Amino acid sequence: MTFGGWRPLGAIVWVLFFCTWAGAILNHPGYEPPAELRPNNEVVGVWSYNASFCVISPKWIITTRHQNTFPDNNEITIGNKKYKCIYSPKWVGGPAGNSDIRLIRLRGTDGTEPNLKFAPAYEGPEDEIGKEMAAGGCGVGWAENKYDNENRPYGYIWGGNNRAWRWCTNKIEWAEDANTLAGYTSAIVRADFDGIGIEGTGYTDYEGVCAMYDSGSGWFIQVGNEWKLVGVTRSVAHFYDGQNRYSLFANPGSKPNRQDPYLPAQRMDAVRVSTYAGWINSIISEDCGGIDGDLNGPCSVDMGDFAQLAKKWLVTGCAMSNNFCGGADVNRDAYVNLKDVYLMCINWLESSENQFIIPVP
Repeated sequence: MTFGGWRPLGAIVWVLFFCTWAGAILNHPGYEPPAELRPNNEVVGVWSYNASFCVISPKWIITTRHQNTFPDNNEITIGNKKYKCIYSPKWVGGPAGNSDIRLIRLRGTDGTEPNLKFAPAYEGPEDEIGKEMAAGGCGVGWAENKYDNENRPYGYIWGGNNRAWRWCTNKIEWAEDANTLAGYTSAIVRADFDGIGIEGTGYTDYEGVCAMYDSGSGWFIQVGNEWKLVGVTRSVAHFYDGQNRYSLFANPGSKPNRQDPYLPAQRMDAVRVSTYAGWINSIISEDCGGIDGDLNGPCSVDMGDFAQLAKKWLVTGCAMSNNFCGGADVNRDAYVNLKDVYLMCINWLESSENQFIIPVP
């Protein structure tokens, strides 16, 4: 492919954001939607060094599963307050257990219950396709323009580690019921990054696209006066020239009778929240609160949980990727041992009422 005499050094590829890559927001320079055209900043935050999250209820956040990381000290910051992250294998993967989605229950590090600003899951009934949305993330942004040899911009270089809250708009253009990427099969929605004011491309005011450190960030649509979460960012196409990573936007050029092929707009996708809304809302409404040792539900610690832990006894290598050995690694230190039994015993026959994470001696 050529464009104005410039020849790419590689191919456009779909990238799943693992470990060091997730996403951010790149806007056309000078463009970011004003506050009335996007949710509150506090509904999106930094999940770990390589990802973001969305607040989906006063006590719960949602993110993608593929990062396989968790925050320092299992704590995140929303506004000016720190919250402890509580995990359960029952809150991972959607109803089939294999989707790129994860719910986390929060509790204040001082033991208080959160009461956060949030954007609830979009449930329909209208299709999301064709709707304009606001996307927000906490990662790298624009560094500089890329120009062809006729001095026309065709894309933007990603900006290193200048992480910040950023917002853009875009349009949800199509969807898939089951898209498999790196072993996770998810229902997804997609959008692309169109050039400024190009007729027929679907360009929106404040158009933008994801880049690094935004896996787990949100796509939102406005229903009446309420913002609702329609997507959790999963992947984005980008270009790599051996030195820089950057996003391209569709731009056929301004000269008449141009023969150069159009550059394709970079695509991004998100886990389609409406597909999982029933699963999400059932967990939030049940709200077990994260009882240490509750491996199999329903919101209690009993012999069934002990039997499940026994099956993993002395297993090592427990991590987020295997749901901490199916939850048997209760304190999430990568091992199933007496410390996990200790935590289970503390909560033996307890329900979720007023439970909190117990420090291990």
